[in-house]
Parts: sequence; C-alpha cells; structure tokens
Amino acid sequence: MEATTQNINERNYRIAVATQLTQDVMLKLIQKGITICNVQINDNRPVIRVEYSEACEDLKTQTYTRRPQHQRLWRAIEAGCVIEWNKPNSANTKNRNQ
Repeated sequence: MEATTQNINERNYRIAVATQLTQDVMLKLIQKGITICNVQINDNRPVIRVEYSEACEDLKTQTYTRRPQHQRLWRAIEAGCVIEWNKPNSANTKNRNQ
C-alpha cells in the first residue's frame, strides 16, 4: 500500500510542477502578445498550442513537422513546456486573399 501511495504522490507532484511551469510560461507568452489556443498536460509535460504571430519568431524553435496539406507544426521548448504553432503558408495566404 505504501508503494502505491508513494507512486500516486510522485505523479501528483509532477503534475503540480508541470501546472506551475505552465502558468509561468503562459504569462510570458501573453506578455509577448501571443494568443494561447489550448493547454494540455501529456505524460506530465505541458503542451501549449498558440496562434502564430511574429512574436513566435523569438521563441527558440526546436523542431518542425510536416502535416497534411503542407502545414508545418513548429515546436519550441520554454522552461520544460512544449509550445506548438502553425506558420501560415505564404502560398495559402495568397490564395485566400484573392
């Protein structure tokens, strides 16, 4: 029983730390003028989904992944939080504006 209680306590502690980190990073993003769309904690790691803005260029991009329809998902890591956004595709933007 003690091992189960310890595992639960460790898991809850990791979630609490992730939540506090998420709040700190979200505050920094808001201060930079970045709009937050969604926040999730996956495997004790916070994932913050944001709308693209020029302020995203200041984030240290770690990876990007191609998605269907030629969209790229960009990721950065800030204080242990994963930040994700899609850059607008210039070709798609031109088509929408016409």
